[in-house]
Amino acid sequence: MKIISLILMFVLLSVSVSGASVVLTYMVDLTIDSRENIVLEDIGLTKSYLVKDFNDGPYTLRMVNFEKETLYYDTFNFMEAVPPAEWFDEEGNQIYFPTEDELFDREVHLVVPYFKTGTNILIYDVDGNLDIDFSLIEYCEGPGCLMQAGKEIKVEKIEFNKVFIIPLIVLFIIGYWLYKKKVK
Repeated sequence: MKIISLILMFVLLSVSVSGASVVLTYMVDLTIDSRENIVLEDIGLTKSYLVKDFNDGPYTLRMVNFEKETLYYDTFNFMEAVPPAEWFDEEGNQIYFPTEDELFDREVHLVVPYFKTGTNILIYDVDGNLDIDFSLIEYCEGPGCLMQAGKEIKVEKIEFNKVFIIPLIVLFIIGYWLYKKKVK
């Protein structure tokens, strides 16, 4: 009986984990240099799991639609760069002080959900000033996805991840086999 209850708990856990669906997301890579200039290094539309980045900070990202209404809002910070060991002595004291041009760029990688009506990603600096206004029109998925001229939105449906189905079937077969073996 314990084996059957363990199998049922595992099946329930597997089903709840498989509920995490794969969605369209933008992968946004930003850097900031020593002069506090923010640069959009790369942006790409991909299918992935949408997870909260837990990277809060003084910088802001907003996704807006044609009417400039906010569809998505997130705050973030840039990761600190680690200076080379050569800049420090054996006791950990800094012995080399780089010029401003030698300082490292800091970076951040953000996962932003895809919205069919999203037209721009806006990046704001620590003072709330708009630093980057990036158009998403070239990343539009499917005909009419930006709802121009009142067209209905047609978005490709993302398939359920079948990776979770196969282990569930195997577990049911093993559970049934164990049940039959115990009944005899």
